[in-house]
Amino acid sequence: MAQCDAGSVAAGRRYRKTGSVFALILVWMVAGCALDGIKMDGLFGPTEHTDLDAMAADVAVWVDGELMARNGENGSRAIHMDRQSMVDAVTHRPRTLTRDLQTALEKALRHTKLDLVSADASQAVGVLRANYLPEGEKVRFTVWVDFRQTASGADEEEKARKRERSWLVPVTGLAPGVLEEGLETVALDLAAALTKNITGRRIHVETIVEQRYRFASPYSRRLTHLLHGALERQGNKNRLVPEGPLVRRVANSRALIQAAERIRALPVMDASLVGADVTLSGTYSIRQGEVLLVLRLLDSAGKTLSQVEHRTPYDPDDGVADHPKARRLAMLADDYAQGATTRIRIGATRGGVHPLYLRGERVRFLLKGQEPLHILLYSMDSHGSVTPLLPIRGSRPALLDPRLIRAVPGDTDGWAIEAAPPFGIDVIKVFASPKPITPPKFDPSRPSLAFTADGARRLPNRPKIQAKLAGQRTIHPLDLVDWFRGRAKRQRVALYEESLLLETMESDSLHP
Repeated sequence: MAQCDAGSVAAGRRYRKTGSVFALILVWMVAGCALDGIKMDGLFGPTEHTDLDAMAADVAVWVDGELMARNGENGSRAIHMDRQSMVDAVTHRPRTLTRDLQTALEKALRHTKLDLVSADASQAVGVLRANYLPEGEKVRFTVWVDFRQTASGADEEEKARKRERSWLVPVTGLAPGVLEEGLETVALDLAAALTKNITGRRIHVETIVEQRYRFASPYSRRLTHLLHGALERQGNKNRLVPEGPLVRRVANSRALIQAAERIRALPVMDASLVGADVTLSGTYSIRQGEVLLVLRLLDSAGKTLSQVEHRTPYDPDDGVADHPKARRLAMLADDYAQGATTRIRIGATRGGVHPLYLRGERVRFLLKGQEPLHILLYSMDSHGSVTPLLPIRGSRPALLDPRLIRAVPGDTDGWAIEAAPPFGIDVIKVFASPKPITPPKFDPSRPSLAFTADGARRLPNRPKIQAKLAGQRTIHPLDLVDWFRGRAKRQRVALYEESLLLETMESDSLHP
């Protein structure tokens, strides 16, 4: 095979006009370059398209053709898309354009015969990478495929070859503002600031939630996902501990006894369960047209190691907007009035104060107390329906041993909770007290004392309402929280409350 480079191709072009023999030589040289894996665009430079989707479709066709040429028509079409590579070619930092490029390429690849491998790159024939570079009124996209394996008989040098091409898209063909630094860059900066003086730690990342109502929005879930990626990019500085599989493995097993012994502070229980010694916790709020984000790193005792704040202009399109169902549930559970407690903690096998479960996943709650406590657990939906989860049978509250973590449902309970339609969001509420409080019975036909007919909470004279409810054995489900508070005062026992929002859905591209 001929040895060729860009110079030889140019030389072929210079002599192309002198005769048909030289034209044949040019064709032979270009074909040789393509077969030898030389990095080439088209013969006449980058291919131009009017918008990102058209370019992505062309990329998908090109990748499919490269794989077919390499492995045959019936060969593997498994390709892995390296999303982390898709950054500015000069700064090596993501802009808002990064997400649009990832989305367009993934959509285009799925519309071909290619098999997109999302997790294990070693299962793919090749890895697709890309970057971009603004050039005046256009943006150059460079896309390449690193082949992991080739057809039988190829030598090691050929296995390492890659194919590369470039495309141009006018800035007017892109969404407005995509060349600005986006949430991806914010996540990188925040992760760097948080861990500036933190090394050699095992970090657990909790889902960021809205400050008052404690719900996770599309904005906060995406930012949490990006923080995961930003911490992973730091290499060996710190170790990122994934929570999902590890927590699910210890739930409802003898390992919970050992896990309980490691917990030094209830607010960081999830990190202790997965063997992490640092928790990344965060909240956001909307104030005066700005989104205020506050992130903290907490050690195993719940002490703040570092804290950063970030303000950005409020944009409803970012997915930060109000969550009516979560706000309604927070009102029913009275989260913002229950006060902070360090005596009882409720978690879930997905971790965080707003865990997300997908179809078919088993849901289990984890309860831990700082002292012997009698506990009752309820599920409440946005319509005001209340379901007792603990105890299921009888009326005696369950006794929580502070040396253990109680899983609900337990191994021997004979029932299970599975994420299934209709999907949605509920609040899980736990009441705990040093002495048992016999729970009330529910009758939805009775009038609610704590809420008006249109669903608003009666705030005036609330202590009197609670005292009146405390003398009743059967109540409207909406009166549950006020009944417990009134009953605890009547029995002169301390009452501790904690809640979490539980969400189920069909699928989620960001779910770890």
